Amino acid sequence: MKTNDIFNFKRFGSYLLADGRACFSNFGLDLLVYTLSGLSLYLLLGIFHLFGLMEFLEFNNFFSGVMFFFMALCVFVTFGAKAYGHVTDRRAGSLYTLLPVSVLEKTLSIIIWSLLVPLTFILGYLGIDWVLSMLDSSYGLSLFQVAFGLHDEFSVLAEEMATEGFDIDFIMNPFIYIDDLLAAVLIFVLGALVFKKSKVAKTILSIIAVCMVFSGLAVAIFSQWIHMDEFMMADPQILSIFSEHLALWDTISDQVVLIAVAVAIFFRLKTIRH
Repeated sequence: MKTNDIFNFKRFGSYLLADGRACFSNFGLDLLVYTLSGLSLYLLLGIFHLFGLMEFLEFNNFFSGVMFFFMALCVFVTFGAKAYGHVTDRRAGSLYTLLPVSVLEKTLSIIIWSLLVPLTFILGYLGIDWVLSMLDSSYGLSLFQVAFGLHDEFSVLAEEMATEGFDIDFIMNPFIYIDDLLAAVLIFVLGALVFKKSKVAKTILSIIAVCMVFSGLAVAIFSQWIHMDEFMMADPQILSIFSEHLALWDTISDQVVLIAVAVAIFFRLKTIRH
């Protein structure tokens, strides 16, 4: 197979834009609803207050934070089925498989948009939240400001843990969660490509089943090879290898999961037939 048959920059650029338009066509309305959910609830409570209803309930950064995490979960879970669920459909899926684009280019496009679309929601929601906090003094701090405040408080805990040999300062670095975010979205994209019906529910059940299997294997292996009393009496230098490089181990484990899911998506696209 020629290199141009596998990847061509011009062809990939055109397909990436077309795939992006298709993603926003299929998921754009949902994305708009999720992004504006905080503002919608804020305006709804404001209308109630104008008529003297529910005056005891104020929309503040706590409600905004709860809404943000719930809506983010909805974006991560539903994006795959909405944007790429049609691939398993006989008619629409047949058109998708006949596109003059390589499987590698399709996979890379899925990975890129699976990152950009959730980031669009996150930046949009947090931006609206920041504007509301600037316009309404009763709103309280924005989620950005809350995050920075938690960072300062966590820094004190990180310094105390550092004296014990545990490096946990990386936890407050937002960029370290990008691979977690992408892996979470791609898992549900993979589920949308594998299952024909009840894509989200079957993906969640599959995640639970996989976690149960790996948890059982981990318990069986560690119970045979390592005893807790021996682990607690282990050489401090050996333990320090893990404790002082928690960020590295976290990144490695995340990358393994991310690569495994991406490879699974690639082979699913390669083998899908209608």
